[in-house]
Amino acid sequence: MQDLNERRLGSITILSGFCLSFLYVLVFALAYILTSGWVAVKVPQNTGTFGAVWGPPFLISLVAAIPCCSLIFLLKNKLVVPVGFSFLAIYYLIFLLVLHRDYSGVELAYLNQMLRLYLMPPTVVGNFLGWGSYLLLKHRGG
Repeated sequence: MQDLNERRLGSITILSGFCLSFLYVLVFALAYILTSGWVAVKVPQNTGTFGAVWGPPFLISLVAAIPCCSLIFLLKNKLVVPVGFSFLAIYYLIFLLVLHRDYSGVELAYLNQMLRLYLMPPTVVGNFLGWGSYLLLKHRGG
C-alpha cells in the first residue's frame, strides 16, 4: 500500500510541476515584455561582448525566477517548484529538436540564436535557483 501512495505522490508531483511550468513560461514572457525596453536603454550596447549579449537576458531571467522560486515557501510539496523548472529544460530541448528537424541554413542559424537567447537563460537560471533552493531547504530540514 505504501508503494502505491508513493507512486501517486510522484505522479502528482510531476503533473503539478508540468502545470506550474506554464505559469513559469507566462512569468518569463511577461518579464521579457515588460523589462526588455528598460534593460535595452540602461545596459550599454557594446555589441559582440559576452556581457552585452548574455547579460540582459540573464538579468531579466533572474528577476523573473525569484518570484517563481518563492513559491517553494508556499507549497507543501516543495519538489514541485524545481520539477516545473525541469519542464522548461524539456521544452527547450523539444524546440531545439524541432528546429533542427524542420529548418536549415540561415533560417536554422537565426532561429537557433533566438532560441538560445530567449529560452536558455530562463531555463538555466530557473533550474539553478529552483533546484538550489529545494536542495538547500531539504538539507536544512525545511
